[in-house]
Amino acid sequence: MSVCQAFAAADEFATLRASPALTWRRPVAAVASAPATVASATTGSALTLAFGDLTATAGATQRITVRLG
Repeated sequence: MSVCQAFAAADEFATLRASPALTWRRPVAAVASAPATVASATTGSALTLAFGDLTATAGATQRITVRLG
C-alpha cells in the first residue's frame, strides 16, 4: 500500500533571491506533485528539493506531495 503525504515548505522572505534547498531525511519513492517553483527533486533514502527564485510567490506555501518508500 502506498502512502502519500503532503509536505509544505514556505518562503519566509518575499525578497529571497537565492535558490533554497530542503532535505527531508525520510525514504521517498517519488514526488507525486510539485509546483513549478521546484527546480529539481531527488528521491531515495532522503528527499532533496531545490527551489528556483521564490520572489514571485510572495511567501506563499509551496506544497509538494510525495509517495513514501
